[in-house]
Amino acid sequence: MTAPLATRVAGREGAPAVVLLHAIATSSALWEPQIATWAETLRVVAVDLPGHGASPLTQAASSLDSYVQAVLATMDALDIERAALVGLSLGSSISQRLAVQAPERVRAVVLAAGAAYSPPPAQAMWRGRADDARAHGIGGQVEAILERWFTAEFRASAPTAVERIKQLVLSTSTEGYVAAAEIISTLDNRSLLGRIACPTLVVAGEHDKAIPLEALKHIAEAIPNSRLASVPAAHLLNIEAAAVVTDLVGRFLATTLTSSSHV
Repeated sequence: MTAPLATRVAGREGAPAVVLLHAIATSSALWEPQIATWAETLRVVAVDLPGHGASPLTQAASSLDSYVQAVLATMDALDIERAALVGLSLGSSISQRLAVQAPERVRAVVLAAGAAYSPPPAQAMWRGRADDARAHGIGGQVEAILERWFTAEFRASAPTAVERIKQLVLSTSTEGYVAAAEIISTLDNRSLLGRIACPTLVVAGEHDKAIPLEALKHIAEAIPNSRLASVPAAHLLNIEAAAVVTDLVGRFLATTLTSSSHV
């Protein structure tokens, strides 16, 4: 039996639920800029993925499907029958698959700055990152990670926010990072996108070099009931464009979770 993951829960029990899934090498703390606002009307469940935050890495956490099962087990443990999913980066890739494998559990999906496929160059890149972390720890990759995740302007103007994310990266277990990196290296959700039936918002960072806007356009075009929005940010767009994302995603959740056609 799959064990539930560690969570941060906010909002009224019984309110429409939204499950937040974070990027690699972060944790549920990634969503701190959004949680309080969304919890005013929703039951917000921010998850620590396996090997991240307070969730241990188990032997079962060896594939994207195993992450999906862990999220579903977490929803079961919290008596959440159906929820919206908001996934960023790795969290988006998990959300894509969960929405297809358990459509009866998903009311809406937000796919932010996440890939559906790792082509061969990305496969080699993620395997290399995993090998480097296994040999030397994650510390040597931190500065390069921050350069990918934020624009130079944001790094210069918001050092406190960037430092908070740096500490999340450094606090991630090497084993958790390696496992997630290896899973990303094998990512291929392309055949699933057309089967995502729930309302979907795809969010791209206009300055994201990790998952460029064009890649997010392809994802949005492949999902029948979806729309694409872009925000002025690089990869961790919920941090760099926090107010914009909080409002954009909050309005989408309010519309989809209160519409009688999606109850």
